Amino acid sequence: MRFRVQIHPSCVFAIGERTPEVRSLVKQYVKAFTEHLAAHAGRPPGSTQQGGQPPVFEWRDANWRFSYTLERVRGRYVASIMRVERA
Repeated sequence: MRFRVQIHPSCVFAIGERTPEVRSLVKQYVKAFTEHLAAHAGRPPGSTQQGGQPPVFEWRDANWRFSYTLERVRGRYVASIMRVERA
């Protein structure tokens, strides 16, 4: 199965104060989540479907919450990260 993860152009980063340290942490966390999402083909353990068209999913851990859409486009699945926020 072909799978692609992208950050949507209108992605919202609700991360609080945007210091260089916070921006660096968010960048690392988004990269790790992108790899995690790709490894599980868009359905990592703990993700919940919120509805909508295309389907919107939410995944969270102790510190962060990610919202993303998952759709099939031209024979591949595409996950678009829509929102990143501190939980």
